[in-house]
Amino acid sequence: MPDIHAMFSEELKRFCSRWNVIFWIVLSVMVLAYGARNISEFKAGAEKEKILLDIQNLHFEATTNYQLYGVEGIKTLFVPSAISIFFGDAVIPPDVGAKFDSIVSLSIYNNLKGKSVAAGTRSYITGFSDIVLLILTLLGLYYGYESMQQREYLKFRTAIKSRKKIFLAVIGSKFMLFVLAFVILVAIQILQMIALGIPLSSIEYSNLFQYLKETTLLLLIFFSSGVIIGALRMKGFYSAISIFTIWFALIFIFPGGLNWLLNSKLPDSMKDYQTELEKYSVLMDFEKSFKDKHGKFSRSKMDVAREYIEKYWNVVYKEIKAREEKLRNEFAEAVDEYNFLSIFSPVNNYLLTCSEISSRGHQKFLDYYRFNQELQEKFVRFYIDRTFYNDPKIMVNFLDNEDPIYHAKSTLPKYFHWGLLVNALYCLILLLISYYHFCRYLYPKPKNAEEFRQVDLHFEKGKAHIINSPGEDFSDQFTNIFFGMDKYFTGKITIDGKNILDGQKKVFTYLPDIKDFPEDIPIKSIVKLFDAPTAEFSTIYDRKFGDLKETEQANLLLTCALNRKSSIYLLNNFFFAPVEYLETYKQKIDALKETGVLIYIARSVNISFQSDWNKYIVFDPVEQSYKKMREPGDMKQ
Repeated sequence: MPDIHAMFSEELKRFCSRWNVIFWIVLSVMVLAYGARNISEFKAGAEKEKILLDIQNLHFEATTNYQLYGVEGIKTLFVPSAISIFFGDAVIPPDVGAKFDSIVSLSIYNNLKGKSVAAGTRSYITGFSDIVLLILTLLGLYYGYESMQQREYLKFRTAIKSRKKIFLAVIGSKFMLFVLAFVILVAIQILQMIALGIPLSSIEYSNLFQYLKETTLLLLIFFSSGVIIGALRMKGFYSAISIFTIWFALIFIFPGGLNWLLNSKLPDSMKDYQTELEKYSVLMDFEKSFKDKHGKFSRSKMDVAREYIEKYWNVVYKEIKAREEKLRNEFAEAVDEYNFLSIFSPVNNYLLTCSEISSRGHQKFLDYYRFNQELQEKFVRFYIDRTFYNDPKIMVNFLDNEDPIYHAKSTLPKYFHWGLLVNALYCLILLLISYYHFCRYLYPKPKNAEEFRQVDLHFEKGKAHIINSPGEDFSDQFTNIFFGMDKYFTGKITIDGKNILDGQKKVFTYLPDIKDFPEDIPIKSIVKLFDAPTAEFSTIYDRKFGDLKETEQANLLLTCALNRKSSIYLLNNFFFAPVEYLETYKQKIDALKETGVLIYIARSVNISFQSDWNKYIVFDPVEQSYKKMREPGDMKQ
């Protein structure tokens, strides 16, 4: 926890940088803008309820007989839950409605029967959920990539703490801030809804919490993918291409492939019209049989008509309903298959979760379809009773006892918790891959292990040793030894005659070049990391590392390092002192040397002020090996 707290404090200051704050403010304005639009649409939908009822009541008052009433039929309206404001354009359009009559017709405007159940990813933004999918996922990739951009500084920290703890602290602190910013956006949308008079119910808050869990896992998947890209040490143009390619594939390519697979198995949209034709065919056959036997219908033939109408109700109408139910079941099976397969695609699962929680998903369309079927069945029975068993001159409004408004409720997808489990598994796998590449990033393999086979270096405690390294590959492999990652180092390294190539992490202090330290890191974070006494740094304790001069930075780090009293100090191209700092610098180095063994890796070094250092080890380009110098002057400048 102290590591996460320290890193969280550092990341918080970076997160609150000017440009980052401006970006999140712009994002907040977008949330409010799209929220205002969707709130306006939602309120307009609520007004349609009253308009629909008023129009139908006026229409009934103008209707003179049940024949006309039955043909004109009843209109219904689909009204989504208030939580739909979060999700912009979901599966069901905002103006979906239906009409049915007393015979066989059931028409749903903007019909989805028999059409694709696979919700495609839009390339434009319509609401909060699209902002998350199209902007925050890309930002998550970038934040993950950015967390791996301070390699030597991370090595410095892993020398003091466990690399597993540092890995979790680095990605955990940045990701927690990322998710916190996302939660603040959610809060902004909720407050806007409350301010404009649209509160959420307890069930909607509960489902919104489930949405937060789903989205957090989705963002972690993208964030972890960014960590992997960063740990692969991609730079500049290649890193930008990699980030965009991964984002485009996860958002569009993989979901599109799953949608194509599902669409190939869905009911043909023509079946919708085929079902309607079959229903009318059954009805016409029934009417023809009555006409062939009894001629044109009249009230004088009421007994026969009642017998036939009951036969229609018990046989023919049930057959018509069965055809409708068959089509509905085919679509329901496709929806269920889509729900199940979507749990294996994070983006598809996100889209499905959004549509169902918004109350405008496929399951709600099926429920609305069933609502209309049941209401139509009541209307048909009402029509039969009023026409054949009551005085048809006495007009009774069907809507006096029935509500034609379907108020959709927010629900979770059928396999929602399985989707969470699969996404959590993806996160775990990606984090493990990230950690593997994190270790490879900090402790890379040698380009050619054979180059190190002849290395034979000996160090003594209480002395200072300089290695003049020809490049980064040697310094990487040499420092790996002290981090316990020496399996590829084939030479020999001893300290006081003891071979240290044992695969174990050493107790040591590692200081890279001061330029590798983040300039925005608080000085108090460095002091706490070394457990150094704060009184010694009271004048600079609340400043940032970048506020100091280079000599002050070097003095700070050397003073803190001396506080650890390590048996080994490993300085990797740490600092080359200007003339005015030579004496102070030499005193600090001598103090470190007295506590243990001091090893200085330098790719270019001026030894004029270090002539009394005991041992120098240099790279011999002729023999391609590392050896002790006999005289300081042997060092190549």
